[in-house]
Amino acid sequence: KGAQYRLGTGEWSAIEAEDGVWDSAFESFRFSVPDCPTGAQTLEVRLIDVAGNASTSKVKFTVP
Repeated sequence: KGAQYRLGTGEWSAIEAEDGVWDSAFESFRFSVPDCPTGAQTLEVRLIDVAGNASTSKVKFTVP
């Protein structure tokens, strides 16, 4: 159904499917995080299926 990302505890932002439509079991996507501040950061990506189930993954990184 869709995907979202957020940096730290910020607001969730939509991620678009690479082909423009979330219409199959496997989709590719790409996104950029604008104005990522320096220092330690946490990025979360949340995927949501048509039944409303969500799965979230986190990655921690440091911006020099």
